Amino acid sequence: MSNARPWIITRPASAGAALAAALVAAGHDACWLPAFDLGPAPDPALARATLDDLAGFDLALFVSPAAVRATGQLLGERTWPSTTMIGAVGSGTRDAVRTHLRGADRATVIAPTESLADAGDSDGQSGSEAFWTALAVHQRSHGAWPQRALLLRAEQGRDWLRDRLAEVGAQVVTLAVYARCARPWTSDDAAWVGARLAGPPPLLVITSSEAVDSLLGAAHAQPDGAAVARWLQRGRALALHPRIVARLQAAGFADTACVPCDIDALRAAADA
Repeated sequence: MSNARPWIITRPASAGAALAAALVAAGHDACWLPAFDLGPAPDPALARATLDDLAGFDLALFVSPAAVRATGQLLGERTWPSTTMIGAVGSGTRDAVRTHLRGADRATVIAPTESLADAGDSDGQSGSEAFWTALAVHQRSHGAWPQRALLLRAEQGRDWLRDRLAEVGAQVVTLAVYARCARPWTSDDAAWVGARLAGPPPLLVITSSEAVDSLLGAAHAQPDGAAVARWLQRGRALALHPRIVARLQAAGFADTACVPCDIDALRAAADA
């Protein structure tokens, strides 16, 4: 049995699959075990009705590329109103906006940038805090915070941003444009993990706090669930944000690090 640590990627959707494939192509033993399955909006009629009023919002804030793709599907052939600013929490979300939203090029897009990170305002992070820094820069230039904001997400997530927007006086509407359901392991997933239980503990890529509970839930559902969970908790967990690190530590993961979800950064952190 190899002494190299296997990789487990819990990031859902195509970004997670691509990362796992890149690690395998680089010669690593890696498996994509997405924490969630992504589905359509839980209430499509409500989602479409809310999106009919897009022009009534000053800001529409997307929490992930999945939220952008789902919104684009709900909008269909409709064009994004030029007066509604678009918020994106990171570069992947910003790129999805350009690809999946008709007419988005006519609207102002606010997203974290490298220049903000270099200035030290956002600690080099994408995510909620970095987006808030970008929005504050825009506010200082234009003199007004959004009065009506639409937070586009799954049923939960990014409450920190919702609360910050409310604190500056915005009326915030949260809208679930897609569903996120904890994903159980398939028999192939369980076999892959079982074949490695006697070896070194894994390197884990975790991109949301909710993924921690999903991962442990899938582990405990196995016949030898306690042993599987202990093996995971002995691994090195590489998380996208300090809040995820805190959740991992509370769940019994002692070896954690805050790392961008980029293959080079992850590989460097694995060897740290």
